[in-house]
Amino acid sequence: MWEDKRYFWGTDWPPPAGAGNFADASAAVELGPENVIAGYDDGMPFTAPVGSFSPNKWGLHDLAGNVTEFVEDLFGGDSPIAVWAVTRGGDYGTGSEEFLRMATRRPVVSDRRLPQYGFRVVLVRGEE
Repeated sequence: MWEDKRYFWGTDWPPPAGAGNFADASAAVELGPENVIAGYDDGMPFTAPVGSFSPNKWGLHDLAGNVTEFVEDLFGGDSPIAVWAVTRGGDYGTGSEEFLRMATRRPVVSDRRLPQYGFRVVLVRGEE
Protein backbone atom coordinates (compact mmCIF):
# COMPACT_ATOMS: atom_id res chain seq x y z
CA MET A 1 0.00 0.00 0.00
CA TRP A 2 1.33 3.42 -0.98
CA GLU A 3 1.72 5.78 1.94
CA ASP A 4 2.37 9.49 1.48
CA LYS A 5 5.17 10.53 3.85
CA ARG A 6 5.22 14.20 2.89
CA TYR A 7 4.71 16.84 5.52
CA PHE A 8 4.45 20.62 5.17
CA TRP A 9 8.13 20.89 6.15
CA GLY A 10 9.45 18.00 3.99
CA THR A 11 9.76 14.24 4.47
CA ASP A 12 11.65 13.87 7.75
CA TRP A 13 10.12 12.75 11.04
CA PRO A 14 10.15 14.18 13.66
CA PRO A 15 9.64 17.73 12.40
CA PRO A 16 12.66 20.02 12.45
CA ALA A 17 12.85 22.87 14.95
CA GLY A 18 10.60 25.75 13.94
CA ALA A 19 8.35 23.63 11.69
CA GLY A 20 5.16 24.47 13.60
CA ASN A 21 3.17 24.34 16.80
CA PHE A 22 2.55 20.66 17.50
CA ALA A 23 2.11 18.43 20.56
CA ASP A 24 5.57 18.86 22.03
CA ALA A 25 7.49 18.72 25.29
CA SER A 26 5.80 21.94 26.50
CA ALA A 27 2.39 20.26 26.09
CA ALA A 28 3.36 16.97 27.79
CA VAL A 29 1.93 18.01 31.17
CA GLU A 30 -1.48 18.66 29.60
CA LEU A 31 -1.53 15.86 27.00
CA GLY A 32 0.61 13.20 28.65
CA PRO A 33 4.13 12.26 27.52
CA GLU A 34 2.83 9.38 25.39
CA ASN A 35 0.82 11.83 23.21
CA VAL A 36 3.58 14.25 22.22
CA ILE A 37 6.31 14.17 19.56
CA ALA A 38 9.40 12.79 21.28
CA GLY A 39 12.32 15.20 21.08
CA TYR A 40 10.28 18.11 19.68
CA ASP A 41 9.81 21.33 21.66
CA ASP A 42 8.30 24.45 20.10
CA GLY A 43 7.75 26.12 23.49
CA MET A 44 4.02 26.64 22.89
CA PRO A 45 1.74 24.27 24.84
CA PHE A 46 -1.41 25.78 23.31
CA THR A 47 -2.07 28.17 20.41
CA ALA A 48 0.74 30.44 19.26
CA PRO A 49 0.54 33.91 17.71
CA VAL A 50 0.09 33.69 13.94
CA GLY A 51 3.41 33.79 12.09
CA SER A 52 5.45 32.43 15.02
CA PHE A 53 6.97 29.74 12.81
CA SER A 54 8.78 29.74 9.49
CA PRO A 55 6.71 30.29 6.32
CA ASN A 56 6.68 27.79 3.46
CA LYS A 57 8.20 28.59 0.07
CA TRP A 58 5.09 30.61 -0.90
CA GLY A 59 5.27 32.75 2.25
CA LEU A 60 2.31 31.08 4.01
CA HIS A 61 2.65 30.57 7.75
CA ASP A 62 1.20 27.87 9.99
CA LEU A 63 -0.12 25.41 7.40
CA ALA A 64 0.74 22.67 9.86
CA GLY A 65 0.19 22.96 13.56
CA ASN A 66 -1.32 25.66 15.75
CA VAL A 67 -4.93 25.05 14.64
CA THR A 68 -6.23 22.46 12.21
CA GLU A 69 -7.95 24.30 9.39
CA PHE A 70 -11.31 23.67 7.81
CA VAL A 71 -11.00 23.35 4.04
CA GLU A 72 -13.62 23.83 1.35
CA ASP A 73 -14.27 20.18 0.43
CA LEU A 74 -16.66 17.92 2.31
CA PHE A 75 -15.88 14.41 3.47
CA GLY A 76 -17.64 11.98 1.18
CA GLY A 77 -17.41 14.06 -1.98
CA ASP A 78 -19.88 16.54 -3.42
CA SER A 79 -22.99 15.09 -1.80
CA PRO A 80 -25.42 17.88 -0.87
CA ILE A 81 -26.38 15.89 2.23
CA ALA A 82 -22.84 15.55 3.56
CA VAL A 83 -22.60 16.67 7.19
CA TRP A 84 -18.88 16.09 7.57
CA ALA A 85 -16.48 18.96 7.03
CA VAL A 86 -12.77 18.36 6.43
CA THR A 87 -9.78 19.68 8.34
CA ARG A 88 -6.10 19.49 7.45
CA GLY A 89 -2.78 20.36 9.02
CA GLY A 90 -2.97 19.12 12.60
CA ASP A 91 -3.00 21.43 15.62
CA TYR A 92 -1.14 22.25 18.83
CA GLY A 93 -2.39 18.96 20.31
CA THR A 94 -1.37 16.75 17.37
CA GLY A 95 1.56 14.42 17.93
CA SER A 96 0.66 11.85 15.29
CA GLU A 97 2.69 11.39 12.11
CA GLU A 98 -0.49 10.39 10.27
CA PHE A 99 -2.46 13.52 11.16
CA LEU A 100 0.41 15.83 10.20
CA ARG A 101 0.85 14.38 6.70
CA MET A 102 -0.18 16.68 3.85
CA ALA A 103 -2.48 14.03 2.38
CA THR A 104 -4.46 13.47 5.58
CA ARG A 105 -8.05 14.67 5.60
CA ARG A 106 -9.82 14.53 8.96
CA PRO A 107 -13.63 14.41 8.96
CA VAL A 108 -15.31 16.67 11.53
CA VAL A 109 -19.00 17.27 12.15
CA SER A 110 -19.54 20.53 10.27
CA ASP A 111 -20.96 22.50 13.21
CA ARG A 112 -18.32 21.34 15.72
CA ARG A 113 -16.48 24.18 17.50
CA LEU A 114 -13.25 23.65 19.45
CA PRO A 115 -10.30 25.96 20.22
CA GLN A 116 -7.99 23.91 17.99
CA TYR A 117 -10.19 24.38 14.88
CA GLY A 118 -9.71 27.35 12.59
CA PHE A 119 -9.83 28.40 8.99
CA ARG A 120 -7.74 30.46 6.59
CA VAL A 121 -8.93 33.16 4.26
CA VAL A 122 -6.80 33.54 1.16
CA LEU A 123 -7.31 36.49 -1.14
CA VAL A 124 -6.16 36.10 -4.70
CA ARG A 125 -5.62 39.19 -6.79
CA GLY A 126 -7.72 39.07 -9.93
CA GLU A 127 -6.69 40.23 -13.35
CA GLU A 128 -6.01 43.93 -13.52
